[in-house]
Amino acid sequence: VHPHHCDVRLVKLFGDVTNYRMGIVPRSEGAWREFKYGSAITTNGPGSLTATGRRAELLVAKKETLDTTGLYMKAWELHTIYVQGGCRAAWLVIEGAEDPDYEPLCWSRNETHDLTGLYKPMTAQEAAAILQITFNEMR
Repeated sequence: VHPHHCDVRLVKLFGDVTNYRMGIVPRSEGAWREFKYGSAITTNGPGSLTATGRRAELLVAKKETLDTTGLYMKAWELHTIYVQGGCRAAWLVIEGAEDPDYEPLCWSRNETHDLTGLYKPMTAQEAAAILQITFNEMR
């Protein structure tokens, strides 16, 4: 569960995609752990999640299905995306106005995370394959 560094519009390309906007209740015994996120994009190194020691309960504030018109979210809104296991889906994240108060924090119920494979460059062949899948799924 995470915010964004800017306002976003999420637009479904194909598949069933559910967006959950979340509310947070700080609680020392909470099931959710807070992590500081280090992006591989902005650090030019491997991505990282570092536990802050803070915990909370997160509650679903709004459940919504992504569609091809998209949905808008302010940068500070906490959310997560769900795609049912075994299913394929894709969506665009269109970035808007930057949030000057953005803090790279996220929440997880897991203690450890493997960020291997995030933000890897694609070859032209991989990009063409994704475009072909998207085209086929949209028919």
